[in-house]
Amino acid sequence: MSKQTDKEWYLEHFGTLTKDHQQQLETIGTRFKKYWELIETFHVSPQVQSKNFNPDEEPYFYVEVKDPSKVHKVEEVCFYCYADRIEVKNYFDFNQSNEYWLDQYKMTIENFFKYLDQLPKGFHHFAECTNEEVQ
Repeated sequence: MSKQTDKEWYLEHFGTLTKDHQQQLETIGTRFKKYWELIETFHVSPQVQSKNFNPDEEPYFYVEVKDPSKVHKVEEVCFYCYADRIEVKNYFDFNQSNEYWLDQYKMTIENFFKYLDQLPKGFHHFAECTNEEVQ
């Protein structure tokens, strides 16, 4: 069996995007291949087959990894990876009351890959909180 090329890998994982959206994310998406074993959750958007498909939506891929910052029993650290930036959303429930809190961060693409390279240090070391910017 021959080894899969970067382009083949990319199309396998990002193939539900339009050709235009695939081109927009190809640089960051192809770099992401080496980190595939770290991923807990992954999807791309917008997907052509979706009922709510909007061709004008900015394409991104969504990633969750085993981040050590998850200190609460109910917590998610979600990375929204766009062609030019990473947005991080940290959802958590302090006391499992089903009242979720949200902290938002921004991260450069380079810092995202530095973060993945060095895991298990938490994402906070590589991101800037943007809670005040979001109102």
